[in-house]
Amino acid sequence: MRMNIHGIPPKPNMAPPLDVSDEIVNEATELEMEAGKEALSVYAKRTQAEHDYGAKMISRRNKVTQEGNEKE
Repeated sequence: MRMNIHGIPPKPNMAPPLDVSDEIVNEATELEMEAGKEALSVYAKRTQAEHDYGAKMISRRNKVTQEGNEKE
């Protein structure tokens, strides 16, 4: 299954996903695909948390810098 990772655009030469019937995919493959989807969602959440923390630190730095400039 073709999945895009958050923040990384798909490559232009990626093949379209295969059309696989449920009869061909066994249970282990389905479980592996679900685990992959779950891992990607955790990765996306971590990326978002890092982005939010970075924005918070920039905001805090700007606030401290602006208060320092106002005192001078």
